Amino acid sequence: LEAATDKLTGLPNRRLLESQLASLIERSTPFVLVLADLDNFKRVNTERGHRAGDAVICAIADALCEIARDDDCIARIGGDEFAAVLPGVGVEAARVFAERLIDAIAATPEAQRSGVTASAGFALSPLHGDTLEKLVFTADTALMAVKASGKDGGSSVARIVSAL
Repeated sequence: LEAATDKLTGLPNRRLLESQLASLIERSTPFVLVLADLDNFKRVNTERGHRAGDAVICAIADALCEIARDDDCIARIGGDEFAAVLPGVGVEAARVFAERLIDAIAATPEAQRSGVTASAGFALSPLHGDTLEKLVFTADTALMAVKASGKDGGSSVARIVSAL
């Protein structure tokens, strides 16, 4: 189990997330993959130290778990990267969740004190692809488009994803 969870947050890690995605794809279960990346996080570690950065990451992980449904999967997939898998939802629910995710991150006191916000992008299976690689690429492309538009994706999530 340790190899499948993030040591700091206790969330599933990239390995477990990819396994769950592969299982959903194999069963042809429609789902949404949301990728989120923290904005201004590196500054926290640089200016306030890794302990402060860890506190921000843990608070954000808790906030994301609070907005998730029981069958959703929230994972930490990198230093300041999170993912959510939402089985059985469509584009509107995905957009709403992505906006709630961004708002939940911004609302954590630790993020507010540190000036940390988030950007998010998402992909729908099978609409945007029937392989893990295609879905991750699409969600990441949407995320990068949000970041290129000035970070803190909020209201631009829907516009960018609908263009995919």
